[in-house]
Order: sequence, then structure tokens, then C-alpha cells
Amino acid sequence: MSKKQDKIKDTILRSTENSVASVADDNVKANMEVETGAGMEPKILRSSDGKCCAWCSSLVGEYYEDETPDDIYARHDNCNCTVTYISEKGYQDAYTKKWIDQQELDARRTRIKENQTYAKKMEAERDIGKVKRIAENEKDDILPNIDKAEIPYKKISGYLLLPGAKHSREFFDLGYTEQDAEQLYSDIMREIEKNKANEISGKFYGNRRRYSVIITLGKTKKRKFITVWQMIDGIPTFITAHRI
Repeated sequence: MSKKQDKIKDTILRSTENSVASVADDNVKANMEVETGAGMEPKILRSSDGKCCAWCSSLVGEYYEDETPDDIYARHDNCNCTVTYISEKGYQDAYTKKWIDQQELDARRTRIKENQTYAKKMEAERDIGKVKRIAENEKDDILPNIDKAEIPYKKISGYLLLPGAKHSREFFDLGYTEQDAEQLYSDIMREIEKNKANEISGKFYGNRRRYSVIITLGKTKKRKFITVWQMIDGIPTFITAHRI
């Protein structure tokens, strides 16, 4: 089977999993409403498998029935978020229907804290960038909507700083390590604030616009990198980075 066929198969499987998971979440929602009506106080815990997208980050947390966000059970394509039902009976995974132990519940709560910390960091980075642009009279050659720029955490920890990945050696040679995901994130965000963005010609995924920004990165020594960003619903989203 070719790589393209593998990718298509994986996408179909992931979409099917999400459909099944949505049904499971609906069952949890119904059970929660019944128990709440009976005077019990069940809770819903939504967590992800790591630092997730901005939309998922806004939903992760632990809630009583009357506190749950409207989209607490919703998922986008290929979403790995989990919903855990916490009741007097124990802790049940809404997707697998399996009962989990206290250790697994604690692990899911830890992932929630990690997501919330990461989301706050991204928001702080954006606020700093916004203030800087105002002070510089809004440069018109920087990345559009730069205050909303997003770098998915997995792009850093699961690609740029993943041993054996395509461009990871370029970062390791400059002093970054697998544990430097937050620093690399901050370095990239800081650098794109002060460097010119150039639109890349061509059509990408439904005519989405792409931009390149040349920046300087490194801990023990500095080198030039080209970063690529794609506009998704008006938000510049990080695609990749590599040495020039």
C-alpha cells in the first residue's frame, strides 16, 4: 500500500472513530442529566492527548452538569480529546466505556493543567506581540493577524524537536533539546514579530494563503531559518521551519 493510500486509510479510520466517540459522548450526556435530576452530582472531565488546538484548549476542564460548555461533547476531524464521566459509581471513559482507575484519572487531570498552561502562554505571547506592533505603528509587512498566530505544540515536540524527524538535527545542532519545546515556541514567536513576511505564490488547500518568514534561532549559536505559515480562517498557523 502506498503512503498516499495509508494516509487516506488513516483519515477514514480517524473520522470513523470520531463518529463513534460522538455517540459515546451523547450517551454520557444522557446519563449525566439523569443522575443530576436524581440529586447526584456527576462531573464531566474533558482532556486531550497533549497540547491541542486553541478550540480544544478552550473546552478542556472538569465541570458539573450546569457548568459544562455547549460544545463540551463536540469534536473536530481527527480530534483526540477524551470525555470522562465521573460519578458515584467510578470513572468511565465515554469513548471506550471502560472504567478507569484513580491513576489514569489523575493523568487526565494533569493533561488538563498542561493544556491550560500552554493556552495561557500562547495568549501572553500574543498580547506581547500586539503591544509591540502598536508601538511600531503596525508594520504592514509582518505576518497578517500576527497576534493570533498559532504554533500547535505537537509541531514542536512531535516534529521540530523529535529525534530522527526530518529537520530536528538542525535544531539540536544549535543547542536545543527535546525538553526545550517552550523555549523554541517563544523564540519563534518573538522572531516573527520583527521580521518581514512574504506571501508564497500558489494555491494551497482551498486557496488558503501561505507566508514565509525568515528568522534567527539558536541557543548555543545562531542560524537563519525559514518558517512557513498558512492562513486558516484568518489565523496564521505554523506549518514548518528549516535551515536556509
